[in-house]
Amino acid sequence: MVVISFVFNLIWENLQMPLYAGYIETSFFGIKCLLASMGDVIIFLSIYILIAMKNRKFLWFLNYSKMNYIILFVLGILVAVIVEKFALASGRWEYAYNMPIIPIVNVGLTPVLQMFTLSVATIGIIKLLYKRKII
Repeated sequence: MVVISFVFNLIWENLQMPLYAGYIETSFFGIKCLLASMGDVIIFLSIYILIAMKNRKFLWFLNYSKMNYIILFVLGILVAVIVEKFALASGRWEYAYNMPIIPIVNVGLTPVLQMFTLSVATIGIIKLLYKRKII
């Protein structure tokens, strides 16, 4: 799960780098992207574990529940918005002119989409691998 989430996030981070100010095309495995991807994995695992605790079942994704995905969606967006607000306020990063901004919360669209989209994709891949008895 960690490896799949990390790979997805590393690819996403690299693809969205041109949307941040100061972007300089460098190696695919830039330090900033590696660190951001590790942070994204920690956030994903934290949300995953919270949902597992709610369900009292580690493999909660094997039994579809709309509520689990609503929680994943809401917490993913909430955490992403908080992280972006903090990073912008502290000067950790800035958006380039081409970053799509979500009105009202005034944060970038791609980092917010990232948390929910890649969480669902990771769970989907794990579910598929589990059902096929690959893991």
